Amino acid sequence: MKKKLACMALALLMVCCAVPALAENEDVFSQLENQTFEFSSGVGGWFTSLSMGRNGAFTGMFHDSEMGEMGEAYPLGSVYGCLFHGSFASPEQLGDSAWKLQVETLTMDEGQLPEVIEDGVRYVTSEPYGLSAAKEVILYLPGTPIESLPEGFLPWSHLHEIDPHAEKLPYYALWNAEEESGFITMPVEGELARQLGIANPWQQVDADALRQAMGVSFGLPEGVFFPEYYVLNGNELAEMQCYLDGARIIARARRIDAFTDISGLYYAWKSDEALNIQGCPGVCWSATEGEEDLRLCLWYDGTAGIMYSLYARDDDLSDVDLPALAEAVYAPGPADDAD
Repeated sequence: MKKKLACMALALLMVCCAVPALAENEDVFSQLENQTFEFSSGVGGWFTSLSMGRNGAFTGMFHDSEMGEMGEAYPLGSVYGCLFHGSFASPEQLGDSAWKLQVETLTMDEGQLPEVIEDGVRYVTSEPYGLSAAKEVILYLPGTPIESLPEGFLPWSHLHEIDPHAEKLPYYALWNAEEESGFITMPVEGELARQLGIANPWQQVDADALRQAMGVSFGLPEGVFFPEYYVLNGNELAEMQCYLDGARIIARARRIDAFTDISGLYYAWKSDEALNIQGCPGVCWSATEGEEDLRLCLWYDGTAGIMYSLYARDDDLSDVDLPALAEAVYAPGPADDAD
């Protein structure tokens, strides 16, 4: 199973995600052919993917790394997953840009062992998360107005990463209301994106270019790795992404004239504690999603007119001092040149 999972993961990374142009009378399943949908939090070690074939058929993979689930025989942790296949059928149009699809079949691939331990890792076959209980799904086409989407879909939309100001859906999406699971393809590009007025507004830059473009810097807290820097919509928003142990960290900064939530995250946040980051007032919020912890710090530098946010997500954030990370992120210095 380990080798099958690894091969499927490699295949997923190599899938071509080009989107065909929409034709008014085109069969909906022909639009989906060769598309790959993914259901994931965007951070962490789990995802469920669907690779579409002809006439609504699909193959899929579920993968969840739980490196903290260890035992004497598997000191390197556990991996849950499966390979599966199935098909959608009986498309029913629900307006200009949505279709209801029946889940006709969903079958686990043969030959998968219930549990096996290899090279210090336990591999467990489990049902495909986000799809196992589905009887039907709703397909949303690129160009669907954001305001018409189910509220429960927004946390899975990743629009805060692609374009927090988007008014139209920039990709194909599947919504499983039974399990509140949202699958998306890659953002639409090329001619179809031009027709729909959709473009990827994020540009990856280095730390120096970000500082020159927006006049803001991010310090790197001790222990973080793989920092990447981005600017949005011609320098409207600055972002740094990095990792700390198993947690994904996302810092943002924006020049604005008032305290505003610039994180672009859609969760039921609870106010945790008031912050003071080097004289800048702020607040730290917390939330949960499934078994994962989420924390968000917001603070505002009124003198410079810059709003900051810092987001962390992992299975367990009890050992992560997010206010201390915020202090380090806000602090200017040589560390922000490291990339």
